[in-house]
Amino acid sequence: MRKILAVILVFSLFVIPVSAEVPEIRVILDGVELEFDVPPMIIDNRTMVPMRAIFEALGAEVEWDQNHRIPAMIEESGWNWWNWREGEQVIIAMRGFTEIVLAIDNPNMRVGRGRGYTLDVPPMIVDNRTLVPLRAISEALNASVEWNSETRSIYIESPFVEPIVFTEIVMYQFRIYAHFVSYPQILHTEGNMSIEVWDSNGEFVTWEGGNQGQAEMRYVWTPNLVDLLVPGETYYVQARVYDFRIGYVHESEVYTFVFEGF
Repeated sequence: MRKILAVILVFSLFVIPVSAEVPEIRVILDGVELEFDVPPMIIDNRTMVPMRAIFEALGAEVEWDQNHRIPAMIEESGWNWWNWREGEQVIIAMRGFTEIVLAIDNPNMRVGRGRGYTLDVPPMIVDNRTLVPLRAISEALNASVEWNSETRSIYIESPFVEPIVFTEIVMYQFRIYAHFVSYPQILHTEGNMSIEVWDSNGEFVTWEGGNQGQAEMRYVWTPNLVDLLVPGETYYVQARVYDFRIGYVHESEVYTFVFEGF
């Protein structure tokens, strides 16, 4: 018996422990697990994911700045915080009117026109894939992010969008008015409201306008149209309300009318 125990003891000294395989990180957006061609990875305690996949999942269009717009943007808006370098690989993502600008190996990120952030981990290229920090991108687009360490899962919830109800579009005293019922959080300083008018050839007649109203009842109108519309012509009208808080554009249905004169 002692010989058997000795053999077992000696054998156990040479057994190499095998560690359990660490499962990949799961990313769940609004209850649906996202698929990536490159699995998410943790770099310096930040989860990095493929750039295009996360932007498009969050409803943003993304492109490389091949036309070198960044120097013009800096000159126009005075981004004195942007440490831009000649030849930098710049990423531009857009959802609605919210624009996000990043650059490879640069920790600066711009959101909209006036918000600048310093990232803990900058965008980078790993194995020919561009990776961006998941939390920073998601929160820049007003989504909430939670990490479950037990399941190694990240849960992203898109911002809740309460719809605006457009009640009518009417012409009155040389202008077109769109009436809508809003939620109180959209104020003059938070919403960009306009009506777009274009003709049967697809040419814009006007798209600017003002807005007015109290609490939930609001309306937006066009500039004076007295010299812009031609009697007998067909025109199309659509109202838009942009909510800066969540980067979402509310759109009315397209209204068609034949202008008969004022």
